[in-house]
Amino acid sequence: MIIPFRRKRFTLSPTCLLDFKKVVFPILLLLIVASFIFLDKPLALFFNSISPVLHAPFILIERLFCPFFWALITPALFFFVRFIKKKEKKSRKFWYLSLAFPLLILSCKVLEVFLGKANPEWFFTHQEIPFRFFEWNPSFHSFPSMESTCIATFAIALSCILSSRARPYLLVAGFLLSLSPVISTHAFLSDALGGFALAGFMTQWIFQVLRRDISF
Repeated sequence: MIIPFRRKRFTLSPTCLLDFKKVVFPILLLLIVASFIFLDKPLALFFNSISPVLHAPFILIERLFCPFFWALITPALFFFVRFIKKKEKKSRKFWYLSLAFPLLILSCKVLEVFLGKANPEWFFTHQEIPFRFFEWNPSFHSFPSMESTCIATFAIALSCILSSRARPYLLVAGFLLSLSPVISTHAFLSDALGGFALAGFMTQWIFQVLRRDISF
């Protein structure tokens, strides 16, 4: 009797970025530094020179992932599913999302203020990208990109709680969409990469902590 060979399907774990953190995050750090040194300025000038019409789709993506909207809507969805619909198991996923978004937004804002990196608008006017630590001026709230952080948080959080088959697609989509602020000239490439790195680490770390006590 011949037994057909079945190749085992490779699946990524919900915390795959943390599982390979010794490889993933050093690579992201190197990309951030290289982008700041070599790519931030030329890419910003290039995308600033193209037609504003081409910026529109990417600005729309940013608005769809407005951080403060999701920080408010996810707790509301958790409350609705848990206490109105009384579906406890499904509500756990919204509980996770309602924690992830506010924590990521707060962490991103703290880093923005602490690092005080000038944004592209400042660069276009002054032709430089200075750092002003502990700066409250929004012109120096660029790294990591808040828009990229929110987009990546949404995609990575979904990759944690949805089917493992969708996980690689969500991670790739989250990475690519998190580059939208670069094309719309609202962020430098290093800012977008920083936002993805922050979201990747914290979103999966929050999931890892919650999973110890909660079954999703």
